[in-house]
Amino acid sequence: MVDKVKNVGPHNNHTEKDSLQPDGPKPQLNPQPGSQLKPQLRYSRHPSFSLTCGRITVQTTVLRAGEDLSVLLSGGNKPHIGCVTLSIARPSLADTTRGSATTSVLNITGHKDGEAAQYLSQRLAVALQKTVVVSGGIHVKAIQPAEIHTVMEMVHALADALIEHFSAK
Repeated sequence: MVDKVKNVGPHNNHTEKDSLQPDGPKPQLNPQPGSQLKPQLRYSRHPSFSLTCGRITVQTTVLRAGEDLSVLLSGGNKPHIGCVTLSIARPSLADTTRGSATTSVLNITGHKDGEAAQYLSQRLAVALQKTVVVSGGIHVKAIQPAEIHTVMEMVHALADALIEHFSAK
């Protein structure tokens, strides 16, 4: 069985909005001589949830882009970018009283991260009525079929936690 989802984001003890809020002093970057641009580096807090079951840890970190969400899904012993999904919330074509999402999936050849990323992307888009991008990858060395099932259960639990978190705002 999957353990309880743990919110591991650095924002846990703060009440302010978790999107792009300054998190300390803003270091100044020095632009090239003659440049009129003066970029500023900002540190910010983003919701991050983690779940561990046996030897596997899976985590999500969310960046808000206005009303939309960009989610990094990573885990295992070698996190990577194996897939990117984009889900756009819309009414169901079969029943306009229900929600659905149109999802595009970009998978790196040989990577199997698409199922987890697509599930998370679609679930968040439908439940939160937002456009959602999920990128990332989970690699567990010598993963067993039962562990693949466990990883998907973990992704389902993380989706529930994210929906609860963003629905409460």
